[in-house]
Amino acid sequence: MIQKLSLIRTICPKSQIIIDANESWDQQFFKNNVKILEQFNILLIEQPFPRGKDHYLKNIKTKLKFCADETFHLKNKTINNDIKSYQCVNLKLDKFGTHEQIIKYIKTAKKLKKKLLLGCMVSSSLSLYPALRYFKYCDYFDLDGACGEIVAVDSVFLGKKCYCDRLMSIDKFGNDIYGYHIRMKGVPNQSILHKANTNYNGDVIALYNDMYKGIEIQFDLLVNEDGSKKCRFQFNKDMTIENKNEFKRNI
Repeated sequence: MIQKLSLIRTICPKSQIIIDANESWDQQFFKNNVKILEQFNILLIEQPFPRGKDHYLKNIKTKLKFCADETFHLKNKTINNDIKSYQCVNLKLDKFGTHEQIIKYIKTAKKLKKKLLLGCMVSSSLSLYPALRYFKYCDYFDLDGACGEIVAVDSVFLGKKCYCDRLMSIDKFGNDIYGYHIRMKGVPNQSILHKANTNYNGDVIALYNDMYKGIEIQFDLLVNEDGSKKCRFQFNKDMTIENKNEFKRNI
């Protein structure tokens, strides 16, 4: 992550960055990296800790700003208390349902002096259109569904945070070009692409179709698309530290 942030700063030094930690950090990780993260032009960090662990933010002294995502949800009965340690909340229409509920929680956030980030779940340009109604209430925007000339020509949905779209557009010469919009909670995109390149001739849709059929697939979470490995340290009970060569997960 730090290497990617450094690369972004080198190429786009004026860009502000939003990090979506997606509930994946723990207190030790944050403690080890907070001073490093403060060196970058980070606008927001979304949901660094799992929902229910929001109190971890309470005593953190940092200039970094945090945005509640999974915590800011209609089904969270302690939402008012849980978002106190955040400076911003992520408003996704899917999480609140009706217009009345959306307005209700916008007012809740405003009353608690929270800024609003207008986000989305699994969304096409058609399902993003209703979000335009709430632009005037929000400070930041993260609507990343297909738009303009980019269209999804094939999709496989395995769950709320596990899906794949095959995208099509055209380049400046009018030629068709293709790409993927992929997500699998708990599995990095690089690992998915490596598996697709190794076993499916690069066809990510075919990989997702096998999973849809119930076929179990093993991913190495430390491998990059090109086959190189990420560095991950393992802390042992005997106080030794070693580098893990693989981290397998069956889905």
